[in-house]
Amino acid sequence: MVRCPCLKSRKGASTTEFIVILPLFFLLSLLVWQLVVAGMAVMDVQAALRDAVKFAALKGDEEKAEDQLKTSFGQNSRYSLKQYDIDIEGDEVIGKAEIEIPIIFTDGMSPITYETDSKAPVLKQFAAANAMSMLLPGNGPVLVPDKKIGCPVSGLRLTSPFNWGRLHPVLGRIRPHKGIDLGGPAGTPIYAPADGTVTYAGPAGGYGHLIVIKHDNGFTTKYGHMYRNGIFVRNGQKVKQGDPIGAVGSDGYSTGPHLHFETWYNGTVVDPQKVTPCG
Repeated sequence: MVRCPCLKSRKGASTTEFIVILPLFFLLSLLVWQLVVAGMAVMDVQAALRDAVKFAALKGDEEKAEDQLKTSFGQNSRYSLKQYDIDIEGDEVIGKAEIEIPIIFTDGMSPITYETDSKAPVLKQFAAANAMSMLLPGNGPVLVPDKKIGCPVSGLRLTSPFNWGRLHPVLGRIRPHKGIDLGGPAGTPIYAPADGTVTYAGPAGGYGHLIVIKHDNGFTTKYGHMYRNGIFVRNGQKVKQGDPIGAVGSDGYSTGPHLHFETWYNGTVVDPQKVTPCG
């Protein structure tokens, strides 16, 4: 039988290729993992700083806001919070933070450093007394025994009712108004009207910035037109009735500061005035 020398040569070439590719694959894996760790670190410090700045804007306490930052960031063996600072300067809260991310599987190399900052206006309603007034008894949601859930704001006037045939004040065409509008000063606190879980908190087109809460009694409530820094909760957060969740704003399709409030029951929209004491 005649053996082809090319087969032996090809086998040797395959072995050589494997020896060359294996270290490259290992290095690529390290690089990908380094990027994953760095991304996690950046997201963690940004979220923690944002929460701390909101805390300072809400309560007017720099020291407790810094404690909140450390608590939110937590302890992590893969990266660390190097330095941080929360300052209230006039009507604005300014937060800064720096983290260190070690280079994986190396000794003696300087770690990666990342700096970030966040700002938010001090809510005037709370500045006079370190923001504690909104947390005092009687300042939470309006409750009525025969209603299913409470009203998330106090003292605001009804400016637009639930209406399937409303002429939209911004778009100029007929669009269903699946909630009610409650007008009042920007920064007015919004409270959770019942226990539940935040299923969304963020930008939402014409709603401006939106919060959605799924309650334990079959209801879902929506809160629209807040500013980005007027959202005090995050996705997945558990809330109790009376917890502050945000502040009235005028973001999105809005003609002035107000809360757009929607109530849904088992997936069907319901007029909030029929199930809450609002308006």
